[in-house]
Amino acid sequence: DRVHAEIEFLRPAFQGLTFCTWYLGGGSPTLLSEAQLEGLIRHLDEAFPRRAGGQFAFECSPLTITGEKVALFARHGFNRVSFGVQNASREVLARAGRGYQTTAMVQRAFALLREGGFWINADLLYGLAGDSAASMRASLRALLREKPDQVTLYYSSPCTPGASVRARRRPL
Repeated sequence: DRVHAEIEFLRPAFQGLTFCTWYLGGGSPTLLSEAQLEGLIRHLDEAFPRRAGGQFAFECSPLTITGEKVALFARHGFNRVSFGVQNASREVLARAGRGYQTTAMVQRAFALLREGGFWINADLLYGLAGDSAASMRASLRALLREKPDQVTLYYSSPCTPGASVRARRRPL
């Protein structure tokens, strides 16, 4: 409801414009149900119409992406995804509150996103509690085996989920 209210608040400022870029993220919109995503995307399309040929991206988590959600984003013209892998170490992930994430889950998500035809950016976080130069290199190697189109590295900051337990040592 809050996101829909914000769309309506901003709509008049952009009246008459079309957009060549959309980025649906700032978290994982794939936490929403298919019905919620459908309603959100339809509302965004009405308020902020897109131009053909643009970049239309969404964020996802390996836990919450499904074949149905991939198909929904593809059907709505999304062509890029930012996929939060974060780290390949189970120990580091557990300390960051993502102990549920497995290599198989990440591989499954990559397969679903490739089937959807998306350009895939994969995110890694470094500096999480328990992370080291060696574990970060291992995470990067594991990620590159999946052949993403792009990799983005982020340092774990005070605003990063799980940051309250992040490493308190010198940056990698």
